Amino acid sequence: MISRIRRLLDRAVQTQFIKDASVLTGAQLLVTLLAFVQGVVVASWLGPANYGIALLIISIPSMMFGILDARTSAAAVKYLSEFKAEGSPARALAMCKLAYSLDFGIAAVVFLAVAAVAPWAQTRVVHSEGTAGLIVLFAAAYLPRALTGSSQSILTVSGNYRSMAIAQLVAKVVGLVSVLVLVWAGWGVRGVIFGRMAEITTLGVSLGVLAAGSARKAWGGSWLGSSFDSLAGRRREIFRFLGYTELTELAQVVTKQADVVILGYFGGPTEAGYYGLARRLTGFAGTIVEPLQSVLFPRLARYWAETDFGGLSRTLRRFVFGISLPLAGAIFLAIFIVGPFIHYVVGSEFDPAAPVSRIVFGSTACWVATCWVRPLFHAMGEVRFLFGYALVLNLASLAGFLLLAESDGAAGIGWVHLVLGGIVGPLVSVRFAFHRLNRARSAPAPAKASDATPPR
Repeated sequence: MISRIRRLLDRAVQTQFIKDASVLTGAQLLVTLLAFVQGVVVASWLGPANYGIALLIISIPSMMFGILDARTSAAAVKYLSEFKAEGSPARALAMCKLAYSLDFGIAAVVFLAVAAVAPWAQTRVVHSEGTAGLIVLFAAAYLPRALTGSSQSILTVSGNYRSMAIAQLVAKVVGLVSVLVLVWAGWGVRGVIFGRMAEITTLGVSLGVLAAGSARKAWGGSWLGSSFDSLAGRRREIFRFLGYTELTELAQVVTKQADVVILGYFGGPTEAGYYGLARRLTGFAGTIVEPLQSVLFPRLARYWAETDFGGLSRTLRRFVFGISLPLAGAIFLAIFIVGPFIHYVVGSEFDPAAPVSRIVFGSTACWVATCWVRPLFHAMGEVRFLFGYALVLNLASLAGFLLLAESDGAAGIGWVHLVLGGIVGPLVSVRFAFHRLNRARSAPAPAKASDATPPR
């Protein structure tokens, strides 16, 4: 069995799949390493309470953006790819304009909404007077951040992975240096906020400039001068796609953003600081997995469209045994060293973060082991199942957060993630995925995959 896994791993590494993802994954690994260093150093300098305050200030605009985010980047990748294949530059540029317009509109609404709730949030969520201005200020960074998603979509469709990777790395270096220098100089929580704003702004502006050049080169013009009329006949389809992705994103806000805010409301900034450190320590997993998912999806979608179930099964086997299971095993082993790491590297005042960190590592290992399920559902066009699954899972998680946040603090939030998001949810989704595959194999007519959407 071990030798078989090794052979599958060797074959996976040699495939074009890994080559396609290597540039982005390599950059993301460096970005994650820098973010990890930043998080550990800043946590040890600020202490649990101030670290939690900084995390809560950042989480409030992030959660509100998650509620309104229409995932235009997903739609942009889908339709820019189609228009590129069709040889329709006018439609491609109009799609760019539509995506940017929606992103800027959402960012403006988020800014106004955050400004309205900031006075309440500083008292009831952050539990620190004088932080309302920082909450609003950080929300302002979402205006240049609005360039990020659609710009990445343009660069992805253009195959300009190297430029995108460099921009991400440069922005993270700017953020790391800014945060560390400002916090070291005595700016405290304000230093974290200003440093993160510098990172977000640098990333948005640099990607926007690169994407403008790529769009001009690929489609012969600027998206600013394009007309929405070029999308005639496709607008309804595009907005229907956006509607589904928005609903799915909205359903996922609870487990991705609201957990920190709920913990801050009931448990205070110190508990939020413990939980935030645990999330920071496991943040590298998403950085590794998401680029791999983005490369896995189009291959599964192609096999599904061609009803090549043999090719689809081989690709899944190589991914599961060559990538997801070995990576999940490595994350699981980290459970045994995270306690000493926190004590000796971050500082003994963060020792209460060790139990929740072990729980979060376990939940993350379960998620990584089954990270292939979501791209498979997208390839099969099961967007309705994904929405229903996300809705039920997040409503159950919300109930768990509200029930355990006050009594059990960060550990309670962690247990909800592990039981629902790490065990029950994956078991249900894997069971349904195999059921859907078996049904498709026995069906006489080819399965339809036109509604497939790219994974998050």
